[in-house]
Amino acid sequence: MKRKNNFEPVKKNQSSTQVLKTLIKLINGNYTMSELIEELNKDENEPVFNNSIISKYINTCKYCGIHIYKIHNRYIIADTPFGINISDREYELLQIFQEKSKEILSIRTNKKLNAFMIRLSRYFNKCIIKLDGELDSSIEEEYSNAALEERKIRLMLKTNNDIECYPISIIEKKDKKYFKVLYNNKEKLILIDRVSGIEIMHEIYKMTKPNEEVVFKLTGGLASRYEIRPHEEIVQSSLPEYITISNRGENADVLISRLMRYDSLCEIEKPCSVRNAMKKMIDETLANYGE
Repeated sequence: MKRKNNFEPVKKNQSSTQVLKTLIKLINGNYTMSELIEELNKDENEPVFNNSIISKYINTCKYCGIHIYKIHNRYIIADTPFGINISDREYELLQIFQEKSKEILSIRTNKKLNAFMIRLSRYFNKCIIKLDGELDSSIEEEYSNAALEERKIRLMLKTNNDIECYPISIIEKKDKKYFKVLYNNKEKLILIDRVSGIEIMHEIYKMTKPNEEVVFKLTGGLASRYEIRPHEEIVQSSLPEYITISNRGENADVLISRLMRYDSLCEIEKPCSVRNAMKKMIDETLANYGE
């Protein structure tokens, strides 16, 4: 016996359908207005989408609680009422899954898996902050929280380039504000006026344990010139030959990056994990220069 369909036929509303088509495109990619017009009209018998109509549809999506930002001249969905709110633990499990897959699966299968994970990530709600040339207190708070939680961030520059880095602080020099970040194992200042948006990511970077002590020795002229940081203290002094400093709680990557600048005038004495991490970074740096 054929089962009856209990749904009553509903007249299709053309505008509502076109709104959903626009939303699907935005969920699956970040497009400029001209790209959206081209992509949406591909599936039509004749061109029906234009700048005015798509702008209206995007505003309709915003009225429905979908957060859409225009950054890099592209429309980006930050989060939706039906998006996946992925937890840090879930994100960590996905990373472990991908790492283990690299060991077990073939190169071809891994490529397919990575493509699937990228598609899946389009449905994860994101923490994206749009910048309009100025920092308000809420933006500073979000950036500071990311630094405290040691989260990776993506800075979306006005040159249409993205930088994935680790936040350190916000500083002011000569009446201009900068994001101080760790990028490619080096501290870098990014002028805030150059940034269109920030995405705060799930990925958490390596950190020292709370109150873990890192002890390093400075020699030569640096020993006399070095300025002690708030979280540091001198544990041994034999000036002008050397001083030994105890550092507690500073992020390991940030600390190593800073100490690398002191070259042979600095030696990490303990713990072994941080000492080895610095040795590895030195080896990788030398390898980049073919030495």
